[in-house]
Amino acid sequence: MLNVGVAELKVSDNSDILASFGLGSCVAVAVYDPKKKIGGLAHVMLPESRGKDNPKVPGKFADTAIPDLVDRLERLGARPKCLKCKIVGGAQMFEIPGSRNKDAGLAFYSNGIVTSEKFIQDDPDTVRAFVGATVRGMTYAFAHPREAGEIFHKHHPEIDASVAQAETQAVQDIAVTPETEAKGLGYMDPNIVRETVEAVKSSFDLKYPVQPNDLYVPGFVPKVGG
Repeated sequence: MLNVGVAELKVSDNSDILASFGLGSCVAVAVYDPKKKIGGLAHVMLPESRGKDNPKVPGKFADTAIPDLVDRLERLGARPKCLKCKIVGGAQMFEIPGSRNKDAGLAFYSNGIVTSEKFIQDDPDTVRAFVGATVRGMTYAFAHPREAGEIFHKHHPEIDASVAQAETQAVQDIAVTPETEAKGLGYMDPNIVRETVEAVKSSFDLKYPVQPNDLYVPGFVPKVGG
C-alpha cells in the first residue's frame, strides 16, 4: 500500500493500492481508467494556487494537482476520455457560525483506523497496542496543541504551525464528547456508524452491500481509567 500524504499525489498501474488517511478538511481526488486499470490519487489541501505553484508539493492545490495527475496517468497509458473521478473528504474542521454540520442535523464519522479482518483475528494484541498508542498521542496533542502544531509543521513544512494547532483544537472539539469521556476517546456510537453507512449508500453506487458491523469492531479502544 502506498500512502499519499498531505499535498502529495501518486499514480499506479494496478500494482499498488493508493490510500490517504486522516483527510480532515483536505480532499482526496482519485482518478482511474477502469479499462487500462491505471489510477492516481491526490491529497489536496487547497482549491486554488493563485500563482503559488510549487513543484515540490504538486498535490497541494486542486487546480495544479488534477492536471498533473491526469498528465502522469496519460504517460502510463491511461486515456483521458475513459477516466473516472471520485472526490472525498472536505470535512468542516472549524466552526463557522450558522453552518456547522450538527446544526444541519448531520452526525457522521469520517476518520478511523483501518485494518483487515484477518489481521484483527491473527494479531489482536498489535491492533490493541496501535489503537492505544494512537489514543495516547491524540490525548497528548489535545493537551498540548501548540506543541502538536509545531511537530506537524516539522514533518509538513508547507503547513503553518498555527494552522496545525488550530486544526488540532478543532478536532478536539469534535472528538471529545460526553460519550467518549465516559467510554474512551475513539469510541464510536453504533447508531452514528449506521447513519454514516446510509449516507454513503445514498451518494455512491456501492458494488457490495455494507453493514455497520463490517466497518467498526468494538473492544480495542482503551477503557477510561484503564
